[in-house]
Amino acid sequence: MGYSVDVMAYYNEKGKLIKRHMLEDISPFPINTYVMSISSLWWRCGQEFIDNQRISICFMGENEVIEKRTYNLKEQRIEKDAP
Repeated sequence: MGYSVDVMAYYNEKGKLIKRHMLEDISPFPINTYVMSISSLWWRCGQEFIDNQRISICFMGENEVIEKRTYNLKEQRIEKDAP
């Protein structure tokens, strides 16, 4: 949930920021299609660490349409074949 510069961030073992993403960077849907409250956007319907390198994030857009994306944290990219 939420909306800021750091909706997803990568840190190294020493806690140094490697990369950060805004919701616009990772979202499969336009930002204005998410449910909004007074202080937040409700966009995430779940997440799962697949292994040490990959995370799957569930997005819920307009009309409760769901899309999952898998991110390769080491390569800092979306994988083409999401589980």
